[in-house]
Amino acid sequence: MLYLPNDLGFFPNSSEQNLQIHTLGRCTFARYQQSDSSHRLPVFMQEHVLIFVRNGEKIFHNGTQELHLTKGECTLLKAGSYTLSNITAHGLYEAYLFFFNAPLLTALAHKHKDLLPLEAIKAREIPKNMAKNENPQGKTTAHRIQTADNQETGVISDPALQGIIEGFSAHFEYNTRYLEPMIELKFEELFLHLALSKNPTFLGFIRELFAATRLGLGELFAYCEQEFLSVAEMAKFARLDNASFSREFKQYFKVSPKKWLDEKRLLKARFLLQYADKNVNEICSDCGFSSPAWFIARFKEQFNQTPKQYQKSLQKA
Repeated sequence: MLYLPNDLGFFPNSSEQNLQIHTLGRCTFARYQQSDSSHRLPVFMQEHVLIFVRNGEKIFHNGTQELHLTKGECTLLKAGSYTLSNITAHGLYEAYLFFFNAPLLTALAHKHKDLLPLEAIKAREIPKNMAKNENPQGKTTAHRIQTADNQETGVISDPALQGIIEGFSAHFEYNTRYLEPMIELKFEELFLHLALSKNPTFLGFIRELFAATRLGLGELFAYCEQEFLSVAEMAKFARLDNASFSREFKQYFKVSPKKWLDEKRLLKARFLLQYADKNVNEICSDCGFSSPAWFIARFKEQFNQTPKQYQKSLQKA
């Protein structure tokens, strides 16, 4: 089984020529091409993902049902287990994959909450056998093949959205790494289009993600605005003990509160490195990291370069 996006490089026949990946903190964007069809490949999506078929066909299997995407169509999948088939057309299968985590989705939902219908993000009870993306027999199922209320197929066919997605093509040309900070903005453009068009598949996806946690939406949104100093401070804000809070937080965000805090600080640090006239030590202090050495190590782990290297790459661009 492949774990995506971490194992994208192990996709069938993948190489530098047919697989390009951009990872930017809260999202991973990839273009994948394949010259031969592949069938029933088991995968585990480590993050939520929007998949757009640019050429060929894609089929998601779950034993008794399947979701079929053709050229120009896309779908949204929650993190979980799936079986995929990629079918070539005229010798080529090509897809764009947008992996994103819950913190990014929550931040966008908060930023544009006035554009989302209240009923779309209001938490509602999901049948117990669907709460963990499982069927009554306890087997993992493909979530978007059929929603909790059985009203949607999960297929999104939208020419305007297709045009927005095609705009990502430039990011796969040579010497375009300086454009990487724009990828989150492009993802925000996708989010806004789906919200403004009131796409039922997208709104159902948002609703079910928010319904999966007992933390209130107000609390989730507040995490986007407040700068917490510790997990204990976050737990106090949520009116929960540390253990209960950590469990609920991880269930929704798929990451520990500590890692979430570090990621938010690193994103702030990257912004300051780009726009503030400060050195690395000053930015380390501004972002609440305990030591420059720890900050540099975490930054390199997250963005594949040290803070100083990141600053120099911006100067070259």
